[in-house]
Formats: sequence, C-alpha cells, structure tokens
Amino acid sequence: RVALDDLYAVAQRIEEDHPGVPRVLFAHSMGSFMAQQAMWERASLWRGVALSASTSGVANPLAPIGRVVARVERMRVGAAKPSKLLTKLSFGEFNRAFKPARTEYDWLSRDPGEVDRYLADPWCGFDVTTQLWIDLLDALPPLADPNNLARIPKELPVYLLSGSRDPVTGPVKGLQKLSDSYQAAGLRDVTWKLYD
Repeated sequence: RVALDDLYAVAQRIEEDHPGVPRVLFAHSMGSFMAQQAMWERASLWRGVALSASTSGVANPLAPIGRVVARVERMRVGAAKPSKLLTKLSFGEFNRAFKPARTEYDWLSRDPGEVDRYLADPWCGFDVTTQLWIDLLDALPPLADPNNLARIPKELPVYLLSGSRDPVTGPVKGLQKLSDSYQAAGLRDVTWKLYD
C-alpha cells in the first residue's frame, strides 16, 4: 500500500509541476502489478498505461500454494528475513530455461554485459524479505477480480510488452491472459507485443 501511495504522490506532483501534460504510466515486472492496481484505483492520473514483463493475477495456478509456503516460511525465518526457499521457488525457476547458465540471473537479459551490471549493482540481486513475498502473492488475486477490472475506464489505452523468453510472462500465456482479461472487462484499446 505504501508503494502505491508513493506512486500516486509522484503522479500528483508531476501534474502540479507540468499541468496539462499527458502522463503515461510505464511499469516493469513487480512494478507492473502495482500499476495494474493503480489502473482501477486511480486511472485518471494517466493518459495511458504500458505494462512490461507483466502477467495476469491468475496466470499461475501454483500461486495459492506459494502463499501457503510463504506463510510457513514466515513462521520459520521471520517476516523481515529472506527465505532461500522462496527465492529458489521464484527466481531459481526463472533461470531453468537458460541452462547451462553462466550466472543465477541469465534470465534477466540475453546480453551478458547487462547481467554483469545487474550483478555488480548493490541495489540489485538481493533476496527480499519473506513478508514481501507474502504481500506480493496476496496482491495478485485482486488484479484479476472482475469487479476491479470493471472499474478501469474503457477508453484507457493499455500496451503490454515482454521479451519473447521472459519467464515471468510465460512467455506468451501471461500476456495473452492479461490482454484477454482487459478485453473481457470492456477495454477498447489493448495491444501487446513480444520482443525477441
């Protein structure tokens, strides 16, 4: 919730500093899930939305099991500590399709230099807390709730994009399900593209 409130505060500040200039919300990966919620909570802040490396809140049938495992891990290691198991079950699985892998993060980019920059950045590649996994997994089902999707303005343009081998999007299934859910909710301008 705090991150969403920060997003809205930044959007309001941009409007104050640049009144009348149209804003497009571009959000990637975990940020794209926050943007999906923002689309039905505060869509009037943006002229359009682009979601990169995103998926539907119901795209992964194992997510309910993940929520249970995350709660067990919270009891085991604590809310403020990372869980090696949760990291392995998420990002560890992402790298499986890129074996033999040079690093644990080959799934991020086909460019080894970009992966190396990511690994060298102290703000990247760390294990997140168990509570963050719980918060993220709990936030996904409301993103696919038809009542929430119905609140998105029908005229809001939405562009979905992903890399053709992005393990988050599956690579095609996640984007297709997300696009289908927005079209079923009556959105009239939804497009998506996979990039090689």
